[in-house]
Amino acid sequence: MGKRGHKLPPLSFGDLERVVKADGWVRVEGTKHENYEHPTKSGKVSLDKKWTGVVSGGWVFRSVLQQAGLTRAEFEALYWSTR
Repeated sequence: MGKRGHKLPPLSFGDLERVVKADGWVRVEGTKHENYEHPTKSGKVSLDKKWTGVVSGGWVFRSVLQQAGLTRAEFEALYWSTR
């Protein structure tokens, strides 16, 4: 559960972008998707501006967590702290 016992609502591209940026990821030039790199973490995070209604248990959400190297709890903490 998140802030004050609330579950995460369906997430938009903007929500996902805000969280990965809060974790230190920086946008780099991409192609079809928005790509982000981290100064100390390996890999990249790719987000699609068309994403809306991303549910916290779905494959898109799990993929973003894996790419960013975040746990669900870390993601939730960043989400609620940036609202």
